[in-house]
Amino acid sequence: MRKRKSNYRKASKKTRRMIRWSVVGVVVLALLLFWGLFYITEVEVVGNTRYTEKEVENMALEGFFAHNSVLLSTFQGHINLDDIPFMESVDVEYLNRNKIRLHVNEKQPIGYVRQEDMDYYFDKDGLVLESLSAAESQSTDDSNSPAAGPAGEDGQAESGGAMSGSKTDTTAFRPALTDVPLITGLNYESVAVGEILPVEDPSVFNTILALTRMIDKYEIQPDSVEFARNQSMTLNYGQVRISLGTDSYLEEKMTRVAAILPKLSGMSGVLHLEDFTDDTQNIIFDQD
Repeated sequence: MRKRKSNYRKASKKTRRMIRWSVVGVVVLALLLFWGLFYITEVEVVGNTRYTEKEVENMALEGFFAHNSVLLSTFQGHINLDDIPFMESVDVEYLNRNKIRLHVNEKQPIGYVRQEDMDYYFDKDGLVLESLSAAESQSTDDSNSPAAGPAGEDGQAESGGAMSGSKTDTTAFRPALTDVPLITGLNYESVAVGEILPVEDPSVFNTILALTRMIDKYEIQPDSVEFARNQSMTLNYGQVRISLGTDSYLEEKMTRVAAILPKLSGMSGVLHLEDFTDDTQNIIFDQD
């Protein structure tokens, strides 16, 4: 009788142990199935102008959730990246079990000023967003723009399988800033990141914003934009200077600049648009 009870206890323990291991096995199998079923193999990036698709992917996709589309979009759907120059955040959109879309939110500089070998980038309100050494700014001009990045023509970046889970080195990224003009001639006593650039007339920022929009529209990026005290502007293109005057008739002036500038290639002198009006027929170029 005792022997029969002892055998029963041994059988019961063995059965419970088998059940426990079976449950563990089922859970592990379910986790592996869930992980493999929703493993990210394709990443689409939209809204990026400063960094390539691959760079954005490397910035945003790190840590435990980075490989799983459901976990990432559910628990890490908004990724703060304000420790990276000109980046604010990335929002994750679930597309299908193996594909996500990253929506990039960037800081928007409209120009920069140079002081003591440092370049200070400011937005449309004059808020100084970031500072880079002049050498760093130059290196960004020589780097690839997002349009020349590894993504295909459809704007998608292939993740190529596993993604690194290690902490991103934010200093490894170089933003493309070739579309942000150097602004000279502004009068201010000091400049600091996170503060408004203390110029004499804050309306100058509206002028710079309007000007940069025209520059982007016609794809005629100057070497620099020089302001005088009366807010008259001069655009510098190598040895060619465009005297725009104030921001009156700015769109009409920039339309003329876009048409005339290619004809001035290799020349040196001043194109006069400071007195331009609706009645202007002839535009004078004073050759050096």
